[in-house]
Formats: sequence, C-alpha cells, structure tokens
Amino acid sequence: MEWRHEQASDADRLAGRAQSLFWHLDAHNVEKTWNYRSYLRKWNAARTKAGESISPQAGTRHSILSRLAEVLTPYELKDQSQHWSLQSLPHYTTEARANHAAIVKAIRAQHGK
Repeated sequence: MEWRHEQASDADRLAGRAQSLFWHLDAHNVEKTWNYRSYLRKWNAARTKAGESISPQAGTRHSILSRLAEVLTPYELKDQSQHWSLQSLPHYTTEARANHAAIVKAIRAQHGK
C-alpha cells in the first residue's frame, strides 16, 4: 500500500484527484480503478463467506468513522467526514470511545508542539 500512497501528493489527495488507494488489477480501465459494480461483487462475496449480512455503507463508512472518532475531536471528525452537523455523527460512530491521549497527541503534532 505504501508504494501506491507515494504516487500522489497530499494536494492531489485533498483535491480528490487521487481517490483510488487500492488498484483493481482485473479492471478493464487504464487507471485500474474500482467501479461500484466490481466493488459490490467483491463485498458481497466476502460478507457471504464471513456469514454476515452487512451493507457496504455500514461496513466501511461506519467502521472507519468509529475508529477515527477515537483519535479526532468531534469537530475534526465532522470536517473530515463532510457532515453538516455534529448531531449526525453519533449514527456513524456507534460504540466509539474517544482516546483522549491520542487526540491530545494529534493536536500537538498538528500545531508543532
């Protein structure tokens, strides 16, 4: 994954010009990017194999935001997830427990302290 990450600058990623972190090597396009149908086929095969019935939204966005809620302040999480309000976040951060030491460390790193 590291080699793929190095192929785009932070500016590219922030501007949305480098959205595909993982290549789909069997894709029929030059960029080797996933489309929704191929992603859904892989997702459904994996959840069936695991014996689960989890939607892609619940399995990806919810779990990622729950993990980020442990290390970001609510305001940073709102900004990063592009939610309009703080009130909409609890739905996506079920059972997340804030790691206050990690939050303080992240804030200090961000402000150069």
